[in-house]
Amino acid sequence: MVKWCNARSQKEGLTPCYELTSVTPANGTISGAVADGKYLTGTTATLSAIPAAGYAFTGWTGAAIGTVNPLSLLMNGDKTIGANFTRQYTLTIGALNNGSISGIAVDGKYLTGTTATLIAVPAEGYAFTGWTGAASGTANPVSLLMDADKTIGATYGSGIEVLADGQVPAGSEVVGRGTLTVTMQTTFASGTILYTLDGSAPSLGSKLYTGALTVNRSCTVRAVAYSSDFSSQMQSPPLAVVIVPTLTATTAGGGSVSVQPPDGSYASGSMATLTATPVAGWTFLQWLGDASGTDPVTSVQMSRNKCVQAVFGTAVNTTTVGSGTIRQDPVAAFYPYGTRIRFSGLPASGNYLAFWGNAVTSTDNPLDFPVTTPNPTVTAVFQPLGIGRFALALVAEGGGKVAATPAANRYNSGASVRVTAQPDVGQDFVGWSGDAAGSINPLTVAMNQNKTITAVFTKRPGLRVDTSPEGLVEEGCRLTLTGEFGKQYEILGSADLVNWIQAGTLTNVYGTSQFTDGEATNLPRRFYRAAMLNP
Repeated sequence: MVKWCNARSQKEGLTPCYELTSVTPANGTISGAVADGKYLTGTTATLSAIPAAGYAFTGWTGAAIGTVNPLSLLMNGDKTIGANFTRQYTLTIGALNNGSISGIAVDGKYLTGTTATLIAVPAEGYAFTGWTGAASGTANPVSLLMDADKTIGATYGSGIEVLADGQVPAGSEVVGRGTLTVTMQTTFASGTILYTLDGSAPSLGSKLYTGALTVNRSCTVRAVAYSSDFSSQMQSPPLAVVIVPTLTATTAGGGSVSVQPPDGSYASGSMATLTATPVAGWTFLQWLGDASGTDPVTSVQMSRNKCVQAVFGTAVNTTTVGSGTIRQDPVAAFYPYGTRIRFSGLPASGNYLAFWGNAVTSTDNPLDFPVTTPNPTVTAVFQPLGIGRFALALVAEGGGKVAATPAANRYNSGASVRVTAQPDVGQDFVGWSGDAAGSINPLTVAMNQNKTITAVFTKRPGLRVDTSPEGLVEEGCRLTLTGEFGKQYEILGSADLVNWIQAGTLTNVYGTSQFTDGEATNLPRRFYRAAMLNP
């Protein structure tokens, strides 16, 4: 049956019309239909689906399908139209530092039951360390089921961080005075760090970081951190470490050292002037370390951290009271501060050493005397033995000590005395001389006459490469020799402890001297020993 839009249309035989019926949907409305729902045939109805708050339009039903909204519907028959609305939720990104989150919908809206796939994107120099809010853990990307309004965030840490003296550098360069401690850390759980100090790009072939590094010269630090499974890596930006060289000037005693400029830190390549000033009674003898020679005023070029030592010495005098003489070892015009001198009091027949006086008070014989005061005088006081007594004088020759038990310098006739020789570290007891012979140690002596007994030890020089002022330096390997005053020594070097060649010679004027082997800078290893020339 033909429907007419109104009486005139019917009377005049005009085009018939059709009815559009809207099904009232849940959670939304449809707008745009004419009030009576009647449309002339061939006309178009324009309809809009309007969701309620918290819902989204998901499609037409009835006379139309799809999700085009607004909808243009051709009226060529009676039609019924409906719309579906589905619950939707909002995904909000929380506060972020040092990174972002990608993959979120433009408007942050998701239909219920759908999944948001999100990716944590760290900024340069940082690494993703975990999710916060609606997700947890470190899976990246992460899938988030949208069944409620949700907020998600991500945390980022520096994948690899290089610290200078425990602080994060403010820029790409740090300055240290003398030394600087470099530490490295990574936010990768159980991560591995490798590094270079020459500015080259770090890789798996670089040095493994195992703990704090003490840097004593300028360099460029670069590091790479790998995750525990080595699937991810992060490199640190280059950090230039500028070391301002320092000059350390010391002395054991007997004077002082002044430095110009006096601040102790210097631009690389600058010159520093050192002045050794003895106090009254002392004399400047020599420089050790990064300075050499006997001039009390000297200069050093500050190409690196340097250490110098000024050696001051004094004369030591001896006098005797009574009948006897003093044996002194070593014998020198000047003794460096701290030198230990061995004095033996040798009584004349019918006398014994009663005691030492003046700079020291003691009855020890031999006497071990440290030189720590200017121009000391050591006096040996000898006294007559008396009837029925005999004197015992002990002498230590070489590297060792000798002592008597019971300790005394005179004994009753027939007394039994045990004499013990004790070599110093690195030395050996050779045997007895004077009024004893052989090498039995300890030695039992019967006091039936005055006796002078000498314990003879080896005289091997000491050679060390330890810490400042000796050690490995740019100029080579610096060795410190201790030995007899005034003797000449040769330094021998070997790569295999079998074949030895001469590395150099030196004269040990004051008991301690130094030698720098310039060839050591080009060798993978070298062993050293010292031997006296023309003993």
